[in-house]
Amino acid sequence: MEDFVRTATRHAAGCGQELRLIVRDTHMGAGVKETWLWPACCQELQFLNIDFVKTEVVQRDRKFSRSQPEINLRIANGFTAGVNATKSLEFMQNKLAVKTMNLRNLRHANKKVRASVQSVFGKRKRENRIEHNSLTRHDPNYAGDIVWEQDGICHSTCQSSVAGDGGGSTRSYGHKHRGHQSMYVMNSAVTGNPVGLEHNQNKCYSCTVAINKRIRSYEIEHDTTVSVEEYANFSMAHSGFCSRNSTNNPASAEEQQAEDAARDLLLDEHGNYRGDDEAIIFNEIIHDNDTRSPKRAIQCQLDIVGDSVSELAEHTPDLGHVIKDTNNDLYGIRTKNPSFNGKHMLSNERIKSIHSDLRKPVSEYSLHLGNESARTICLEVCHAIIRHHNGDHSLCKHDEYCTYRQVRSANPSSTEEDVRLETARQSLRHGGRTMDLSENGVILLESIIKKRFNVNSIDRIAKCGCSNHSERFIGTVTKFSEGKRLCLDHSDIWKCMVELAFCRAGGDNIERTHDEVSSLLGIPVTEVERLYQKRAKKKRVTDYIRNNSKEGKRRRIMAALTRAHRMGKESAKTTRHINSKVPAAESAKAKTKAKPKVARKCGRCNQPHHTAGICPMPKTTKRKAIGLLDWTLGVPPTSKKNTSNKTKAKLLDW
Repeated sequence: MEDFVRTATRHAAGCGQELRLIVRDTHMGAGVKETWLWPACCQELQFLNIDFVKTEVVQRDRKFSRSQPEINLRIANGFTAGVNATKSLEFMQNKLAVKTMNLRNLRHANKKVRASVQSVFGKRKRENRIEHNSLTRHDPNYAGDIVWEQDGICHSTCQSSVAGDGGGSTRSYGHKHRGHQSMYVMNSAVTGNPVGLEHNQNKCYSCTVAINKRIRSYEIEHDTTVSVEEYANFSMAHSGFCSRNSTNNPASAEEQQAEDAARDLLLDEHGNYRGDDEAIIFNEIIHDNDTRSPKRAIQCQLDIVGDSVSELAEHTPDLGHVIKDTNNDLYGIRTKNPSFNGKHMLSNERIKSIHSDLRKPVSEYSLHLGNESARTICLEVCHAIIRHHNGDHSLCKHDEYCTYRQVRSANPSSTEEDVRLETARQSLRHGGRTMDLSENGVILLESIIKKRFNVNSIDRIAKCGCSNHSERFIGTVTKFSEGKRLCLDHSDIWKCMVELAFCRAGGDNIERTHDEVSSLLGIPVTEVERLYQKRAKKKRVTDYIRNNSKEGKRRRIMAALTRAHRMGKESAKTTRHINSKVPAAESAKAKTKAKPKVARKCGRCNQPHHTAGICPMPKTTKRKAIGLLDWTLGVPPTSKKNTSNKTKAKLLDW
């Protein structure tokens, strides 16, 4: 604008006549091109209200990139900040009366943004793995690389610890996944940054359009209606990019994705070794017990590497998930059995206290892991928690965990009633009140505790595995999909969001990712963006310090405990997380290579790769076998007494 005004003013001073607007071109989205004329000299001057840029990345299904308005790319790049691009266009055009590009051009610009994010994703994944291996190998306690051979070539691969978790693109209600996409992430236990990512999608908009067109054409041509059983006879093939890369349902895809992520840590998409500086063999995988994903991931790497990693890797359960599964069982019992629900019974606050009491001895035992005496103390405290909350301190053997024993030790001559009154006065929880459960109720709750916290599992639980980095990654992905409320199943936009979260994770990667994506799109980073990034980073640091302080933790606990009081009733909390599928004591170590899997066959046509529900073959009717002997001869067909399999055969009178 400034250059145009200076040029126009300088030339008008020489010509002595004002400019005249002769052409205004508004066919470039937000861009407006005006042509001005000086009548005296017939010279033209052009004005553009925006800059045109040319991206370094090429749109999918295109051979080259062309120049386009910078503002269009900035709008398309807005979704990387968690903004719905379609809603942004509606806001600017309908509310602010600002002219922008149409929706079709927005989709083309989005494809360029996705290509740039994918380029940064591949670079960041390699950087994170190299950094993880470098820090692991410089650890004084490092056990050394794993040496193995593949096709006669010797490799020396870094062994280390990772954490993993999976999630879906949409929220699940009642353990029902209604979405069509899922992802699985593996994070380094050393740096916390993601090192592996898998994405599955079983729906494609182009596939749906292609099969619907073929079905409609067939119905018009043959003047008939295609039945559901005949849908499998039509192809979904189409030209261009296909978003569908899997047939797995999101509810059951985590195990397969964990296996694919484990393979990706060693081999690329062509089956070639990734190199000693990038490849990772995990000797420990921190994971929840909801699925057998850790076992399949460990077995996958064993099948690739061979016997050199036999019985090397082990699954460490996430401590928070183990306690959460225990809490879910307590909530489940209270829901099924109303006798546990009542005043001073198994309330939300009581379950929260049991949660805290379980975590404390396990965390203290982790400092002396393997010590027999410390293990015994930990189990004794865990197994005495239910009776302790019920007012029975016969199993409480350690004063530091029981206020009753502390008061009894300080006042040995006091009566039982005086000791209990003093214990209630000194107690900081529940006003000194205890539960009033029967012996059967106590035994039932104790069985829940002992099911997970026992001699066989306590050593693995006490390693205090933490997969919070993987959980936090899924939370970051949720931010970009507006709390998993956007419908992103028609294209690969959710995959791009997952890759963007991967690029932004760790350190100053948020600013780096913004700069790298902008550079690939040809968008200059302005001072306004720098100022915002500085303020946003300062806020993130402040929030992190506050949330991890003792005061921040205390406020979160108080908010959870006072929720029922604010509502005026007990929260209708049910099991929000799937119960642990794998017992805490079960080991995931792999000893030998897995047996080759037998492909499942259809129950109707006995062919692999599909089920009877989608089989194109017609159903067969069950017919009664006819032989030389009539086993029901002489028995009335309506008789129920003699139609059993025990009816004696009668020979025919030839």
